[in-house]
Amino acid sequence: MNIKIINKSEHALPQYETANAAGMDMRAFITYEFTIKHLQLILVPNVLNIVFPLCYAAQISPKQEFDF
Repeated sequence: MNIKIINKSEHALPQYETANAAGMDMRAFITYEFTIKHLQLILVPNVLNIVFPLCYAAQISPKQEFDF
C-alpha cells in the first residue's frame, strides 16, 4: 500500500513504541498547556497530512492509561 505522509512538525512520524502495540503513537503539535476535563471532547492539532489510497482510512484514538 502506498501512503504519503507530510510531517510539518519537529516530531518523529508515528511509530510503534511498545512491544505488541496495537497501533502507532502519534505526537500532538501543542504550543500551550491545557487541561482536558472528564468526558470532554477537544480538537488536538498534529500537523500531519496523510494521503491513503481510495477505500482506506485511519483511526486516531486517545491513549488510555490505567493505574491498576
